[in-house]
Amino acid sequence: IRKNLLKFDNVMNDQRKVIFEQRIELMTDENVSETVADMRHDVIADMVAKHIPENAYAEQWDVEGLAAEVRETLRLAFIAALQALPARQRAALVLCEVLSWSAAEAAELLETSVASVNSSLQRARATMATSSGPDAVEALTDAQSEAAERYLAAFEAYDMDRLAALMHEDVIQTMPPYAMWLQGRDDVLTWYAGPGAGCEGSRLLAGRANGCPAFAQYRPDPAGGHSPWALQVVEFRGERIAQVHAFLETGESFGRFGFPDHLPEGMAAT
Repeated sequence: IRKNLLKFDNVMNDQRKVIFEQRIELMTDENVSETVADMRHDVIADMVAKHIPENAYAEQWDVEGLAAEVRETLRLAFIAALQALPARQRAALVLCEVLSWSAAEAAELLETSVASVNSSLQRARATMATSSGPDAVEALTDAQSEAAERYLAAFEAYDMDRLAALMHEDVIQTMPPYAMWLQGRDDVLTWYAGPGAGCEGSRLLAGRANGCPAFAQYRPDPAGGHSPWALQVVEFRGERIAQVHAFLETGESFGRFGFPDHLPEGMAAT
């Protein structure tokens, strides 16, 4: 058992090394677009390979499974438009745009002509270019909107009972870029009241990010007012909160979401 544990530790250490090297690269490079594009391609390619194996026939493709996984993990508007495409256009787009196949290779698999594949690609790209963004896909119900407002008020009051009433029993809390991952309402609220107690007194401003309700969290600033601390992205399942992702070290990005870089003393929440 000890030998297996040591092997597991070595694997975990190797993974941590890779993760932190990528994190440092993203934080220090002036232009990270190429790195991000490579990471995005790898993630999507892995998901496509899982649901659309390389040698599978078109009728064996699990497009619905792919759509569900992408929606759950990435929240991309791409998948909403993808599902609306006719089968041939969807197949051509996945093969050529995601798997980087040539039109000739796609035509051979689909038993059609190169001209037909190129035509399908052209129509699919036009549809994707005019598709709605994630906000239209992830529109909240009235009950969810009311729950989001109650969450803002409960968090600002740092009232554990009110927060508990808004969360599913199996709620998940993460805190990127750190590896913290908690599941279970009791564990999440215990963390809030313990290591996370410094968040008491925070102010939240409501908005949206990644197709979900988002809250810019500002913690009390010793110099006065409140300073950026985290961007909280909240996901609902039904009328209760299923996941809370508190993205730290995002203060410099607040402006991209329309949030101010500092809250003066006495500024009302919106």
